[in-house]
Amino acid sequence: MPKKDMQDVVPPERRSIRNVPLPKHKEKDAETPHYGSGTTDETSSAPTPGTQPENEGEKYAVRQPIRSRPRRHVPMWGIWLVTIISLLVVVFAASTLFTSANIIVTPKQETHEASLPLSAGPDGDISFETVSISTDASTKVSISGTGEVSEEAVGELTLYNEYTTSEFPLMVNTRFESSDGNIYHITEAVRIPGMTENEEDTLPGQITVRVRASEPGEEYNLTEGELTVPGLVGDPSYEDVYAMVSSPITGGFVGERGIVNDDDKNRAEDELRVLLEEEATASIQSQIPDRFILYPETITISFGPTQQKSTDGGEATLEQEATVRAVMFPREELEQFLAETLLSDEEDPSAIHVNNLNDLSFTPNNNYSPQQSTVNGTLSGSAVFVWNIDEDAIKDSISGRDKGRLKSALSRFSEIEEASASVQPFWLMSFPSDHDDITISIQLDSEVVNEEDTEPTPES
Repeated sequence: MPKKDMQDVVPPERRSIRNVPLPKHKEKDAETPHYGSGTTDETSSAPTPGTQPENEGEKYAVRQPIRSRPRRHVPMWGIWLVTIISLLVVVFAASTLFTSANIIVTPKQETHEASLPLSAGPDGDISFETVSISTDASTKVSISGTGEVSEEAVGELTLYNEYTTSEFPLMVNTRFESSDGNIYHITEAVRIPGMTENEEDTLPGQITVRVRASEPGEEYNLTEGELTVPGLVGDPSYEDVYAMVSSPITGGFVGERGIVNDDDKNRAEDELRVLLEEEATASIQSQIPDRFILYPETITISFGPTQQKSTDGGEATLEQEATVRAVMFPREELEQFLAETLLSDEEDPSAIHVNNLNDLSFTPNNNYSPQQSTVNGTLSGSAVFVWNIDEDAIKDSISGRDKGRLKSALSRFSEIEEASASVQPFWLMSFPSDHDDITISIQLDSEVVNEEDTEPTPES
């Protein structure tokens, strides 16, 4: 029996995802090779050797390579453009929340030369107050030997006047008596200011003066207590004019101790006085309230006796005391006096101030004393008058208005000579509505009075 050739047997074709007949309208595509990334899948484009298609018209499907979609690249200039626009939007939004305006105003100014007689006191052109301080300094000097010493105690008393609203005068060497009967003399003539009466209380007038014990000796040393005026016994003022120890009365001594020769003592005394004058003058000027002005020409200084306080190891301690007095004038009263005297009657003195009171000088008359009830002298110098600026009124006039109309908005202020403005951010066309966002700077002689960081832009 003849043997069958196994090659004539065609196994049935397996159907798979790789061998699916294509629709007719894609047959042409299947016959044509496709190119993707430069390669062709040839093994899938022909039938497997030894196999036949079941139908003549059936074609084998060709697997096409998968094409990747190309990426779209955004150009860098586009990214930068979006970033810049975003930043501008943020900056613009933020700046509108922090608006501000700086108005620099030059007020009306006039300069007048002054050489005016000035009387200060109860019936004078202006009032004044007396100010005084006491201080001391010491130094060590070699002793030249020992000897008998006799020294009077010295110190200060504060005198009080509860008797009259007028000044109460006392002559030099007026006696004051302590509770133990010791007598002390004031070293200069004084006028105790009158008392001040109000609805609630009576304030006595007072003044401080240096005193010296009538006799040498330690028994005259006094640290506290009230003293009376023996010369007023029997007078209605006796109970109401009195003194209190304000600086201890010390230095009284009688006996033997180390002594300093006169040359060394005088040299030490001169050095101490120079030192005291510098320190006391600077001290009294630093204590003047802002509403007052003190002219250096009114300062007087008096020195107490140089006292030998102690002796130790061949050296003696010498102490010198000084009292500085001066008068101070109320600034407002002085400015009004100058305005009424030097400016026309049409001007309101209360609407003007003198910008350089400290540059003027006051020279007291020859008989001047800070203890007097009236101080007369000459006020001289170049007085610079500046018209006051109402900052709130200016803010009311410009807030919320077009910044280009600054000049017209301020035209009603006769005290303003010039004005310029700057607004931040610069593109805003109007002034802020909130007063707190508007700053007013006063400019005198090309210098801005209050410190501002914003540079002004003059109005065109």
